[in-house]
Amino acid sequence: MRLQLKKDDWLFLAVVPAILIDAALTLAGQPVAYWLYDPAAIHEAGPLAGIALALGPLAFAAFVAFWLALVFAAIRLSPYPLNIFFSLFLLLAHTGAADRWMRVILLYGIELKTDTIWWAYRLLDLLMAGWAAFCLWQWKGKEVFKAAGKKNRPR
Repeated sequence: MRLQLKKDDWLFLAVVPAILIDAALTLAGQPVAYWLYDPAAIHEAGPLAGIALALGPLAFAAFVAFWLALVFAAIRLSPYPLNIFFSLFLLLAHTGAADRWMRVILLYGIELKTDTIWWAYRLLDLLMAGWAAFCLWQWKGKEVFKAAGKKNRPR
């Protein structure tokens, strides 16, 4: 059985890697005390994610799954162009959060030069932008290019 994606699913898929990378880096950025079950040691700016982290890594994973379902519903049920706004906003927000976690992890967890950190940020940004462009092309680009080709064909 072949998986059939609806067009708006591509707007959701553009956001998924950013959310998952942000979540993975959030867990990786927690101090050793957190892993020794000290909820006071949590490092997280988001209040809801902080509550989930305080309940443990499995609760945080459940929160991320719930967040993904909520994002899917918001993008799928929102009318055009609000669905594009949600998708791009969440993509930028989670990619930015992942960038900040990379800075924390790379600066305080691993000894690396500053230029290496800059390249790591740009690589993440480049990968996320490429994935988002691919998803947006799958969402609308094919139709746009077909329509443009018909208009510009010589007669």
